[in-house]
Amino acid sequence: MITGGCICGQLLSPVTLKFAAAAEPPAIDLSERKCARSFFLNFCQRVDVRVDRQEISMNITRPLCLCVAALGICSSALFAQESANPFTNAEKGLYGYISGTVISSAEQVPESDYSFKATPEVRSMGQIFGHAADTQYMFCAMAAGETAPVKGIEKSKTSKADLVQALKEAQGYCMKVYSGLDDKQGAQLVEFMGRKMPKLTILSLNTAHLDEHYGNLVTYMRLKGIVPPTSAPRK
Repeated sequence: MITGGCICGQLLSPVTLKFAAAAEPPAIDLSERKCARSFFLNFCQRVDVRVDRQEISMNITRPLCLCVAALGICSSALFAQESANPFTNAEKGLYGYISGTVISSAEQVPESDYSFKATPEVRSMGQIFGHAADTQYMFCAMAAGETAPVKGIEKSKTSKADLVQALKEAQGYCMKVYSGLDDKQGAQLVEFMGRKMPKLTILSLNTAHLDEHYGNLVTYMRLKGIVPPTSAPRK
């Protein structure tokens, strides 16, 4: 038996995985869905994991850690139990989280800092926001098998209002692409840089690329004395 639970401001109900036999998949008992919904949204003061399988017993405690381990189990279990498309739903959830942090950053940064560059050779913050919007359209259009409906945001948009709106619209476009896919369709191959890749891999690259630029933005924001969204205290 494996049980996992975490305290993120309040006690969340544990997930229980029971193994009837080594060759059989685990039966999953989820008493509350809030565990999966809390994934990536709260910090965990304590994670307790107990493994109890015949002669094996182990207790692991990690103080002051992210809820990734315990809540990852929760969310994975929820997808496996309730969704016929766990891979697509998991990718969509992670993309929504990362794209949301970029939008929050664009909203948080003062417009006067949009022209700021960490060094003269790199993009300004505003250019990063524009580039992030452009590439979301590019990757998601590839996965959809169509031409990107919007291009050139980085070179044509400079105001905060325009760039925030562009990021929101790019996110909306990608969410529609995800909604039009299931796991079977996500495994279909498409052309990417001279090679064939599954559609879900293209979408995963989009999330990874976006997360990479969020890392750039974190540095820029810290240099300007701004606390990034993922480091801000929860209210």
